[in-house]
Amino acid sequence: APVALDPVVRLDPHLPVLDQRALRGRAPDVVREHVRLPDQAAQLTGAAAMVISSRYHPIVFGMAAGVPCIGIHGDDYCRIKLEGALDHASLGNWTVTYDAVTRGELIGIGQLLWRNRMQVRGEIESRHSEWRRETEARWNRIIGAVGVAAN
Repeated sequence: APVALDPVVRLDPHLPVLDQRALRGRAPDVVREHVRLPDQAAQLTGAAAMVISSRYHPIVFGMAAGVPCIGIHGDDYCRIKLEGALDHASLGNWTVTYDAVTRGELIGIGQLLWRNRMQVRGEIESRHSEWRRETEARWNRIIGAVGVAAN
């Protein structure tokens, strides 16, 4: 049985190449966002129930807010970046190729993540303290290595 998703899909294309006319008549409703600043992107992705992106930063912003994410990639460089961001919460397998998307495979993957989103959110959120400790320790080592006094 189909899984009901949020009735609004919000798109923020990296480049202004998306023709708004292509979005008419789509179900669910599709809204093209005009996000320009990093804090706007972080706010939009942090408020989402699920993020699907071919870009690194929406995945990072989503993970920081505990939002389950799917990465879409077209080459090894992008795959490695997206899987790397998701691997911080052992979620690197939540990626799909552009070719798989055009074959319709994103729907099944999206529905699976949607059904498990609360469990995935919990897994992401359970890592936040660890990520903070790792980041603090890394920067303390860097500060120590360059001889800068920490405040």
